Amino acid sequence: MYIDEFRDWRLMLYDYVCENQERLEKMFEELDVTEQKTGVIPTDGFKKVIEDEEFLGFLKPDDLKDICEKHEKERSEFDYKAFLTGKKYLTKPYLMAAFAGKKKKKKKPKKAKKQKGALPIAIQDEGPRTANGNPPTIYAPQHIHHTDNTRFSRDNLPKNPLEDDSPWYLDKPDKGYVNLCDAAYRGDLQTLLNAYKRGIQVDIQDKFMKTPLMVACAHGDLKTVQFLLTCGADVNKIDNFKWTPLHHAAHSGILDVVQAIVEAGGAINAESITKATPLMRAIESSSFPVCEYLVNKGAKVSHENISGLEPLTVAAEFADPRIYHLINEKVNGSSGNKPKSANRKKSGSASAKKRQQSGGKSTKTDTQASAAQQTPTIQQPRRGSLLRAAAELAKSFENTESIAFHPKTKWTDLPTTKELLHEKSVVRDRLGWEVDFTDFKMPFMTNVSKRLEQMAMPEVKI
Repeated sequence: MYIDEFRDWRLMLYDYVCENQERLEKMFEELDVTEQKTGVIPTDGFKKVIEDEEFLGFLKPDDLKDICEKHEKERSEFDYKAFLTGKKYLTKPYLMAAFAGKKKKKKKPKKAKKQKGALPIAIQDEGPRTANGNPPTIYAPQHIHHTDNTRFSRDNLPKNPLEDDSPWYLDKPDKGYVNLCDAAYRGDLQTLLNAYKRGIQVDIQDKFMKTPLMVACAHGDLKTVQFLLTCGADVNKIDNFKWTPLHHAAHSGILDVVQAIVEAGGAINAESITKATPLMRAIESSSFPVCEYLVNKGAKVSHENISGLEPLTVAAEFADPRIYHLINEKVNGSSGNKPKSANRKKSGSASAKKRQQSGGKSTKTDTQASAAQQTPTIQQPRRGSLLRAAAELAKSFENTESIAFHPKTKWTDLPTTKELLHEKSVVRDRLGWEVDFTDFKMPFMTNVSKRLEQMAMPEVKI
């Protein structure tokens, strides 16, 4: 065996063990007399193998003693399996295992999380195309005011339909289609009106199950909301998150829109998919007038959403102190004013007496009505009249050809410049003077952006 005096004996020993590992392992197994082959042999047997393999030429007695002490589990019991690995007398960078490729461990399959239930967050299809390859019914032809702008304007209207002959010499504009929800967002009432005249449902839903009324409420457009309510829009329709138009109106933070929806029959305590009420949406927008109005109209102040949060907790996180004090006073007032049982009994007895009195009166009126029905009606002979004769004479002219003039287009009722300026001033009074700027935000986004700015500001230590 070649011995290099300039090399560490540990490296030489480890190299020899790696080259002859199978042969040495068989020799150690012969010395392991136990039935289970525990990997432990007598220390004297290990020393004898060292002598037979001629290791003593470069191993000093102290080195051999050091190896035996590191690999002995108990006295005179040598762990030969740990010796073959070399981990106890060499550091990790010098071992063969450091250069061998690591085996990738198989990832255990992840356990499926338990779901409480399928959330109805639906995105429905817009539907098939209509006749002649036109878009689905949610898209309606956009109304275009077709006239000669060099002759007529909103302040210079034609006196009669015959005066405006623009469609006879102007090219017909290209037909375009617009989503009815987008039309409601922009306040395009003429496009909505034309669609409803053609038979489109007022509560038609887009792919997110939003109706034009919901979009108008979320945008805070009172004029469009009133128009849709006049057309018969449903104020309790729900979208894919089970938000009603009142949820969207309260989230916008505009008081007059909320009043219009409530007066039209909107459910004040309607619950969304997270069991949130319109009051909670108004609190998130930090709109004190809307919160005060909903509370006065009977909104629940002790209702919990799916996360277990009450309006008072939401007010502490989102709203300003005025809303918090309003909700807190309502909670404390409702818990202290409970009717007594004696008053209930008295009111019950009084209502029973009223029912008996009303029952006696109703029997009298019923007998009078039945007697009036039993009296026979005497049919009087019809008399001739000049009006009937004139009507009979007019029937002979029904099949005559009409000479009425039908213009190609109907003039759209446009607001004048004075009316537009008045509408702008009304919008400024409702939403504030910042509404004319491009960076205008609705109350909810304004409240959230302010809170984010406060969170981003560094803390000043005094």
